[in-house]
Amino acid sequence: MKKRNRKTGRQTRPHALSEKQLKKKKLQNRLLIVEVAAVLAVILCLFVWGTGLYTRLFPAITINGQNYSLAEFNYYYTAYIDSYSQDYSDFIDYMFDSSQPLKDQVYDGDVSWFDFFVDEASDSMTQVLTVAAAAEEAGFELPESEEEAVNEQLSALDQYAENMNLSTDRYLTTLYGSGMTRELYEKHLRLSRLAGAYSDSIRESIELTDEEVEAYYQDNIQNYTSVDYERFYARAAGLNETATEEQRAAAKQIAEEIYQRVQNGESLEEASADYSEDGVFYEMTGTYYDPLYSYGDWLFSSERVDGDSTVIDDGNGFYVMVFHNRYEDTYNSAKIIDMSFPVDATETDSDQALEDSCTEAEDALAEWQSGEATQESFETMAADHAEELQEQNSDGEEIQYIYEEATEEDLDDSISSWCFDEARQSGDCEVVYTASGFHLIYYVGEGDPAWQVKARADLTEERYQAWYTELTESVQCVRHDWVLQRAGGE
Repeated sequence: MKKRNRKTGRQTRPHALSEKQLKKKKLQNRLLIVEVAAVLAVILCLFVWGTGLYTRLFPAITINGQNYSLAEFNYYYTAYIDSYSQDYSDFIDYMFDSSQPLKDQVYDGDVSWFDFFVDEASDSMTQVLTVAAAAEEAGFELPESEEEAVNEQLSALDQYAENMNLSTDRYLTTLYGSGMTRELYEKHLRLSRLAGAYSDSIRESIELTDEEVEAYYQDNIQNYTSVDYERFYARAAGLNETATEEQRAAAKQIAEEIYQRVQNGESLEEASADYSEDGVFYEMTGTYYDPLYSYGDWLFSSERVDGDSTVIDDGNGFYVMVFHNRYEDTYNSAKIIDMSFPVDATETDSDQALEDSCTEAEDALAEWQSGEATQESFETMAADHAEELQEQNSDGEEIQYIYEEATEEDLDDSISSWCFDEARQSGDCEVVYTASGFHLIYYVGEGDPAWQVKARADLTEERYQAWYTELTESVQCVRHDWVLQRAGGE
């Protein structure tokens, strides 16, 4: 029979453990607890990772102290890839393979396409949310037209999901990955629309005087003009070679000899003919400014007049320059109303698609001519047509049909040629062919001079960028790369 301790009633050990053995026992127990905890942690991590809970539990990016999940980041990541693919649709198949992991495809050097898109999406998300926050702080509300666009996009989303026999949440996970819900999607859709509308309102609120536009134009005249000129390049050394001082001195002497002959009345072509083995003569027309050219600032200075000449050192040779003419955009811009009948790029029979586009444009012209045939009636018809196109436009981008101050560069070449024809008169209306489909164009009349339109737009953008820089210069963005590595389901 075991003995009991009379004072405590507890059993006594037949062989008491030594102090060293007790410490060892305690250590073993602690290690066991740690091991069990580690196993449970691994199981929990596998559960969280396997079920996609990490997309909601852990932040992928923190902007100004606000955490955003991977599911939210994927909204911008997917949107950026879609936008990028559309912008480079003609070359995208040669850039990367969307069916393969982007981490395995090189963008540049050690940077993968995945790294590139994560970087760009991070910047995009930060910009959108920062501007949206500024809009909310300013009490700016989403315009009614934007509210309608959001509701239409959500309705279309619900319809797509229903057509696939899926809930909207489930359908969204197929597009944006685990964790995306209709609620999250609507949240960031509204924030994106809010940021865009607020940015537009800031631009529209910028007021410029004619004097400010004129001064900006004169200060940046090289951006709005093209020139005719001649040049001779006296080479000091061959391509990819560094010229010695002796070679530079010889080239400079040749350039100065040619320059002196030009000053004495010879044409540059005649004066340089004797030095054809030492350099190359060029005659250029309609050239636009390029900051990479060492002679660009001289050539496009507002002080240049016909016959001006100089010698310019580019470090590896010397240019002899002769200026002739400057072409400023003195023509007036055009106000037009445009009804477009685009051709679906996926059509297998492009000829038939273009023929159908032409028929639709001609039918619209006949319909207009059979009615009041006024500017107002055409604008009404064009607005209705734009609304129909808008409903078919999957990316939700607003269809533009009124151009208040279009310049030659704003329009397709065919439309530009028609609009800026010297014979063009207010009220002219005609079907015009373009490679992307036919257009029915109504010519309202002339607008401000093209140089003024361009300079005003550029100065407005410069002022907007100054506002945006001030808004974002203190933004704090922290990327949690261990979560971002799963962006897009990679």
